[in-house]
Amino acid sequence: MPKYQAVEQLFEETYRLGGSITNDEKNKYGFYLSPQVSERIDASLAEDNCKNRSEFVEKALQFYMGYLGSPDSNLYMSRVLSSLINGVLTQNVDRLCSLLFKLAVEVAMMTQVIGANLNYNEEELRNLRGKCVKDVKTTFGKISLEDAARFQNGIR
Repeated sequence: MPKYQAVEQLFEETYRLGGSITNDEKNKYGFYLSPQVSERIDASLAEDNCKNRSEFVEKALQFYMGYLGSPDSNLYMSRVLSSLINGVLTQNVDRLCSLLFKLAVEVAMMTQVIGANLNYNEEELRNLRGKCVKDVKTTFGKISLEDAARFQNGIR
């Protein structure tokens, strides 16, 4: 989930209470901004997926009005932060799942290559699997190549 989608989810909560950013009937207003604020808006347009300054300012105002209109501003900010954190976590979970899948494919390929070159019978493979499961459990997954090589060469 791109960063701007998480922000869009935050605004949905605000818009649900009555506001709409897609209102076709808009009025033009004149107001002044300091150069620093204007520069920050311009720098943030792409990050917030806004097409122009007006859209950015309208989103910011909708957010701020939702904050002010909430009976408990801490509760409003908690929902906002919770939604943002949820979006970030979902994005991380998706990335981890993708990386785990790629890793599983590589391990499967390596297993096939190694299995094609070794002559283990079923009982030896079962015993080796049992030893590997025990090693992973006792070391919490911290297995080193050196330890495996010592075991395979009969050195304890």
